[in-house]
Amino acid sequence: MSHDASCHIGWFPPGVREKIAPNWHYTHLYDEVLPALRAAGVTEAQLTTMLVENPRRYFTPANG
Repeated sequence: MSHDASCHIGWFPPGVREKIAPNWHYTHLYDEVLPALRAAGVTEAQLTTMLVENPRRYFTPANG
């Protein structure tokens, strides 16, 4: 699971980004996606796997 947002974007005139992508902000994952996953029955253990264990495994150098 990943998430990306920017604090400033000059590609669109003022107000357009908010209309076409209202959830493009830094807290979308934690404010909206995770509660929706929990409501759909995803367990805390599964979320920990997605948010902690998988990134740790990805960013840990392989031995050898």
